[in-house]
Amino acid sequence: MHQIRLSLCVLGLMSFALICTTSCVQQEDLVAESTKSLEGNWHIAKVVQNSNDLTGLFDFSNFKIKFLKDPAGVQTYTIENPVPFAVNANGVWSLDDPTYPHNFILRENNSTVSKTIKFSFPIVNGKRNIRFLFNPGCTSVNYIYTLEQDSI
Repeated sequence: MHQIRLSLCVLGLMSFALICTTSCVQQEDLVAESTKSLEGNWHIAKVVQNSNDLTGLFDFSNFKIKFLKDPAGVQTYTIENPVPFAVNANGVWSLDDPTYPHNFILRENNSTVSKTIKFSFPIVNGKRNIRFLFNPGCTSVNYIYTLEQDSI
């Protein structure tokens, strides 16, 4: 008799535990990834070649690149005062993934060849930056261009 009572008690506790665990509703708060706008005017804040800072060795101060997106969704860029960079002429741009981009794709207007550049989009000292990592064709020479946004 004692064993039957003990068995019923254990069975009741197990049933209670099963009901509690299966009836819990788990709510997930999904936060949508914010859209990162690259539109606006950008200037070169820093240039590094193979870990060597070139910023003070060349006058990058007049270089400007402007990323635009027209109402039809066409994304273009214009370059003022070109310097040695991944591209030298105006053209179109896109991202490999609009939500979680890793690559920036640039194509000059008179070209059929696109250049894919690794990039990041950090905020440094309260200012939005773009960091482009690319090589000019020689795999032993790598550049990191850090662009800082002038205006949105």
